[in-house]
Amino acid sequence: MSQSPAQLTPTIGLAVGVFDLLHRGHLSFLRTASLGCDALIVGLQLSPMDCKLVQVEHSFRQRLRRLELLRSIDHIVPYQVVDHLVQQLHFDCLFLGEDQRHPGFCRAVGHCRSRGIPVLCLPRTPEISSTALRQGLPGRFIAAVPPAP
Repeated sequence: MSQSPAQLTPTIGLAVGVFDLLHRGHLSFLRTASLGCDALIVGLQLSPMDCKLVQVEHSFRQRLRRLELLRSIDHIVPYQVVDHLVQQLHFDCLFLGEDQRHPGFCRAVGHCRSRGIPVLCLPRTPEISSTALRQGLPGRFIAAVPPAP
């Protein structure tokens, strides 16, 4: 049985985030996103502050090294402004988490919709979040993945 050219074209997914206190919720999000495409690009926030104006605990380099260990990710690109990133990359589907709702993400979603790119909102993993980790571990932070050398 032959496949049409459209079926042979690999789909590229895009997921973006800070991924500071990498935990099982992030891992589940990235694994689920990777199952929805043939190749997953992850945009990694460069800023030392996240969109909630919370100082990140780990440097860009540390966060990059952790993500590089994950087999579900095919390529990692740095970004500063999410709506600029979606205008610069070629991808076929945008994967978002339920909490990614700040104005930059809203503009990114609008841009995707205007180009006919599907936007899939993936559910949160119950009982885990970076905010909860920060609140539950004041002064000391434990990442689900050991620090990169």
